[in-house]
Amino acid sequence: MYKKFLDIAFVCCVVFMAAIAFAFEPGTYEGQGKGYSDGALVKVKVTVDAEKITAVEIDAPEEVPFGVPNFETYSKALIGRTYGKIDAVAGATMTRNGISEAVEKALDKARPEKRAAAMLQEREKHVNSVAELLYERLTELEKIDFREELKYLDSTVELDGEECLEFSSHFNSSETGYYAVSPSGKIYEYTNKEYVLVK
Repeated sequence: MYKKFLDIAFVCCVVFMAAIAFAFEPGTYEGQGKGYSDGALVKVKVTVDAEKITAVEIDAPEEVPFGVPNFETYSKALIGRTYGKIDAVAGATMTRNGISEAVEKALDKARPEKRAAAMLQEREKHVNSVAELLYERLTELEKIDFREELKYLDSTVELDGEECLEFSSHFNSSETGYYAVSPSGKIYEYTNKEYVLVK
């Protein structure tokens, strides 16, 4: 599990490079926007190739009746574009804006740079969560005190058949120790040139 998150950094680099070559990662993506009725949602499925929108499916059963006939018009207006804004055509403005919002959200999922940013954010949240749990556990074991802080080393080590995240502890900018955390929650301390399971 941890290895998956650590590999994200490499994947993101590849994705960013790909963004230079094309606007979208081909596929079908979903998005939602605010509809005309209170609490109503406009849902869309947007299909793209590497350069543009190729198809749009609109699902808005709760919208007012006079907006429904224009759904096909809205869909056709978006084909070939790289953005979700719909030109002013006859119909309900709020419904049209809701569709545009939904399409933009779907396109964000297809844009390589947006996907990479989301992946990096997910990885950062995961690492921070592990660091907090590790800090609490090490404090309980009196391995570190409140004056120390943990730093993720952006590396892993295999221990007892598990890929573990590595951290270092610091006090006044000086490193005071090294630790590793396994997916199953085991904590290891680097002692005498090897990691030892903390009891």
